[in-house]
Amino acid sequence: MNLFLGVDGGGTGCRVVLANGQGHVLARAEGGAANIASSPETALANILTATRAAATQAFGDGAEAALPRIRAGLGLAGANAAGAAGWLGTHLPFAQSRIETDAITAVKGALGRADGIVAAMGTGSVFAIQQAGQIRQIGGWGFWLGDEGSGAVLGRALLSRALRALDGALPMTPLLRAILEIADEHGLDTDSDEIRAEALRIFATGGPLEEDDGTDTA
Repeated sequence: MNLFLGVDGGGTGCRVVLANGQGHVLARAEGGAANIASSPETALANILTATRAAATQAFGDGAEAALPRIRAGLGLAGANAAGAAGWLGTHLPFAQSRIETDAITAVKGALGRADGIVAAMGTGSVFAIQQAGQIRQIGGWGFWLGDEGSGAVLGRALLSRALRALDGALPMTPLLRAILEIADEHGLDTDSDEIRAEALRIFATGGPLEEDDGTDTA
């Protein structure tokens, strides 16, 4: 049986769909962050965990034996970073893999063959234009150099503001105090790959702040 896998991976999570040669969906699964530039080993582990979960749904005990029969298409954040896609490709157990940025797969999924513009705003951000079959990506250079308007960048700006309030340079508000408590809980060790990946997730998601009374949060 021919097996095909689609993987959509971003800075906060990934989703996989497993289908047969007739296009019938056999299983779906989700996993953790899959940005192959900021944390490639974590991304690989999360992609494989989600893939194995989908294969187990479809084949039970035969899941592991199914992996070498899979032809996979992966749209991943960070795939435009030098060497990232090549490194990942050598570590995947599939029969065949094609790795593109998540901007490319977003364009194909949203537009098909039609001309248009796609804005993908999540943990990161990227725009892409498709015209006459050609795709041009704008932005998507990652958390440190770009991703303007993304959850991660907005969250980083909020944390920066919270730290300025801690220093006394800005008024402390319930929102900024809550952000400092989250930062203290998770740590700020910039030398840790795990902390960096978790920081991106926290920056991007924010989450409900029960203690925020809405006062002076500007």
